[in-house]
Amino acid sequence: MGQHQEFKQSALDAPSAVVAAAYISGLNLLVVNLQPLILGAFADSYGFSDRQLGQISAIFVGFATICSLTGPLWVRSVDWKSFSRLMITFALIALAAGAFLSSAVQVFALFAVLGIIKAALGIPAFASLGDGSNPDRNYGVSVGFQGLLAASVTAPSAAFIIPRYGVPGLFLTIAIVVASGLVASKWLPRRGRAKASHVIPVGDEGAGSAIPALIALLALALFTSAILGFWYFIERIGTGRGVPPGTIGLTLSAISLASIVTASVVAWLGGRFSSLTFVCLGTTLLVAAFAAMHLDGNAAYITSAMMFAMGWGLSQPAYYALVRKVDSTGRLFVAAPAAGGIAGVAIGVAAGPVIEQAGYLGLVTTCATLALVAAAMGFVARIASQHVDRSTVLTQAGDQGPS
Repeated sequence: MGQHQEFKQSALDAPSAVVAAAYISGLNLLVVNLQPLILGAFADSYGFSDRQLGQISAIFVGFATICSLTGPLWVRSVDWKSFSRLMITFALIALAAGAFLSSAVQVFALFAVLGIIKAALGIPAFASLGDGSNPDRNYGVSVGFQGLLAASVTAPSAAFIIPRYGVPGLFLTIAIVVASGLVASKWLPRRGRAKASHVIPVGDEGAGSAIPALIALLALALFTSAILGFWYFIERIGTGRGVPPGTIGLTLSAISLASIVTASVVAWLGGRFSSLTFVCLGTTLLVAAFAAMHLDGNAAYITSAMMFAMGWGLSQPAYYALVRKVDSTGRLFVAAPAAGGIAGVAIGVAAGPVIEQAGYLGLVTTCATLALVAAAMGFVARIASQHVDRSTVLTQAGDQGPS
């Protein structure tokens, strides 16, 4: 039994397995990262209104979140490799169909299907990264791949594919890139291990042991709200401050590169420092970024955006790893994308009233507050996991009685 567990853990830690899971995670988020281009292409090619574009996003996020919430129920029951290949095949069919759909109702249905596929495809890869012995490193690699894939597809799509081929060309391009996941899935493990070596032991998998994971998921949701609340309106903030459109465009392009750099730092140093160390460093950069946005001038805007990207790159993989480390059930942590999805919807709804009452700087201050509360909740989750651990040890000692 011990040899079998060691084999499973070494398979999860193999560089090929980590890269495969990270690459598939990047493919899984490709539609999300390209959504501004996709929505713009629908508006230009088919005349979709802003309301219809918003509905597309809401449908996609909503169905993805619902599917993600089911992940804990089946993630340990399926063959990850075969399941991922099946989901990639479904994604290729849906993307190919997307090249020929033009009515609003058809597109709404397409994005409902894509949302389900997106969530289902991401769960095994996310679990594989978390089950390894160094989740900080693994999730850092994953965030790096997300940025690289997004940047590699965004540039040619915006400059050449969309202007010449429109929506059909964009969807077929995404399909070609996603097809490479069939090759990557060759190195994806078939199973993980619920009780990975880095997880804090808390005895039986009962309701009590789920509390630290639930707190960590709440911390992740608050962090995601802080990130998306700023990201959703970063272009509008720049426009409102009078920053030239060209400067805003270059800044937004540079953000992905900055986040890749700091995510790579987590990948490099993961395991040498705790997840909360990266959370604290990332949160410090985020709060500094939000403070800089209160200053005048183009330089302040650019500086704020760069620090924001670097703070996000440090914190995102660390929050994912923290959720995994305090989750003794081995299942709840795969609901992390769902927590992010719910947070995205919540901040999207709340941002409008905040801006109406306090302006864009009021929203920036709100995001800073959410980031700080999220970090505090991260510490609460870690303390809760230690408390449960001690309680379990004392209970087990009392049950055994004196020898």
